[in-house]
Amino acid sequence: VAPAYLSSIATTHWQLFWSLCLTMVQRNVVYRFINNCIPHKARLNRIFPELHPSNLCMICSSSVDSSEHFLFDCPVKASVWQAVIFEFLWPTVTIIPDIILAIRSFDFYNIRYSQRNGVPASVIVFITLANIWRSHFRTVFDRTPFTTAAVLAGIRLDISKRIDEDHVHTLLWSCSYELIFVLFLLTVYLALTYVLSY
Repeated sequence: VAPAYLSSIATTHWQLFWSLCLTMVQRNVVYRFINNCIPHKARLNRIFPELHPSNLCMICSSSVDSSEHFLFDCPVKASVWQAVIFEFLWPTVTIIPDIILAIRSFDFYNIRYSQRNGVPASVIVFITLANIWRSHFRTVFDRTPFTTAAVLAGIRLDISKRIDEDHVHTLLWSCSYELIFVLFLLTVYLALTYVLSY
């Protein structure tokens, strides 16, 4: 059963979400979170108790896991969010619940400020979610320790890549317009030359 808040997401907010240039991992994590489909330990324990005998968070081992704990409330993940807030989203975001509310409603108006020009706050949030997701599963499958520093390094890299890709797209579009204009002038010249030759 879909969560009740899904039906209250405005059509314009859905359109904005689908218009964003996001990776499949970024969309997947957001979709799973808003649909309450995160494969956290409590859910896995309920479905497969013989494979997952504990419902405690695999990272902190001190709290019953949930969707919010999996992505936000686990102490090491909360430290990632605090660092992201301080480095990228300050001053419009001061607490993690503001981010959770924005994701669940796709309304990022109250956290619209980003300290990175050209990267909207919503995209920074989605990049952060994807990096927490990836790092979590690296811990699960590869036994790579989940550290704030490693996740932040991944977030910074993804944001830099996003800025670079947007810059390349801008250059390509500006070159395309110039090329189209030159081709247009050449076509006009050839047409006039053809007409005047008769």
